[in-house]
Amino acid sequence: MIQVEKMPQANRQEHQQLIKRMTKIIRLKGIAPLYNQYIDLFASVLGVSYVFEMKSLVANK
Repeated sequence: MIQVEKMPQANRQEHQQLIKRMTKIIRLKGIAPLYNQYIDLFASVLGVSYVFEMKSLVANK
């Protein structure tokens, strides 16, 4: 079994903000995005599937 290291709190918050921003953009286009524990966002547009895997970086202070 692979043990996944938890993201630092700052990265988790930035990651969630990225997902929320992209969700808003997708919804403004009239598309209902989906997600689950493995995929940050999924959308289907005119029969074409899009999978979004968000990445974020937070500079060390």
